[in-house]
Amino acid sequence: MLLCERGFQFWVYSGALRQLELTQL
Repeated sequence: MLLCERGFQFWVYSGALRQLELTQL
């Protein structure tokens, strides 16, 4: 459960960074 939750948080975090990069471009 912990690994899955951590993976989900990482997925959301990476998604947010990707959106930030798109907005900066």
